[in-house]
Amino acid sequence: VIYGVNVTGRKREISSAKVVTVHWYINFKSSPEKERAYVAFRKELDNFWLSKKNESKLKFIPHNDKAMNDELLLIIEVALPFAAVVSLQLMLFVVLSNYSRDIIKSKPVEGYLAVISVILSLICTFGLLFRLGMPFNPVSCTMPFLILAVGVDDAFLMLGAWRTTNRRLLIEERMALTMSDAGLSITVTSVTDFGCF
Repeated sequence: VIYGVNVTGRKREISSAKVVTVHWYINFKSSPEKERAYVAFRKELDNFWLSKKNESKLKFIPHNDKAMNDELLLIIEVALPFAAVVSLQLMLFVVLSNYSRDIIKSKPVEGYLAVISVILSLICTFGLLFRLGMPFNPVSCTMPFLILAVGVDDAFLMLGAWRTTNRRLLIEERMALTMSDAGLSITVTSVTDFGCF
């Protein structure tokens, strides 16, 4: 496919073009060995075109069916070192937000444990899926941050509802009132998040 064509003469012959797109289609029966060979072939082909870019005035942009995944993996490799820093900052924020001089109202440990429970649930989920043989999907790497945000939001909802209950009630009654107040919000956000993501 040729784009941005300039033509000359009465025969309207092509004198130049801005973009030339060349497609190669490779069909093969899927197997682990063939997949590895295909990945190696893609890398070699990309390297070949990039080497040609240095040799000529032409600009080569190799693209393939896995290019999106390759770019997402590159983004993940760059962003991964920041995940630990962000998690620590989030823990610090949650602990400080739930700290109060009133010992009864202060719940920094509960906030910290909320973040830890979300991180543990993510580790268990990814571990279980990998153990079951689910292939890695680069898009799923955004999920930990979304789930962490939803989990922390749910913790704030429960702690806020707990603070509004009467301190004179039994713990069981306070917990029931807390869940009746925050439970609907948690359920709605969980269902909508599950439907969206």
